[in-house]
Amino acid sequence: MRILIVEDDDTQRILLRRIIEKLLCCNVIEAKNGLEGLTKIENESPDAIFLDLWMPLMNGIEVLQKITHTMNKNSVPVVVTSAISDKEIVARVISLGVTDYLLKPFTNKQVNERVIKIQKLISAKVPAVS
Repeated sequence: MRILIVEDDDTQRILLRRIIEKLLCCNVIEAKNGLEGLTKIENESPDAIFLDLWMPLMNGIEVLQKITHTMNKNSVPVVVTSAISDKEIVARVISLGVTDYLLKPFTNKQVNERVIKIQKLISAKVPAVS
């Protein structure tokens, strides 16, 4: 399993990486901005994405719009991470088909819950080997 973290804040990115790696035996890929994130999505084909909203070069909403136009909306679970709790912005992000919205500052428990949810979604898509 490959998880992509698109986050411009080094501390947040490292924290997410450590929590995810502790829970899952997976390959964690990192991107520091939206443009780099899109490149990683195209080249690495992640199984799930943790996506910050406010980043340099291209924000998370722009990334979501790009991936929803080029991919099946439900093909890759996306968890948005943001300190923004404005109802209009959250509603717009949810309308773009995200799996979940994780409000910063988040706790290990909250990240664990999202990772478990994503793992279940990914496992449900993979057919069992007979």
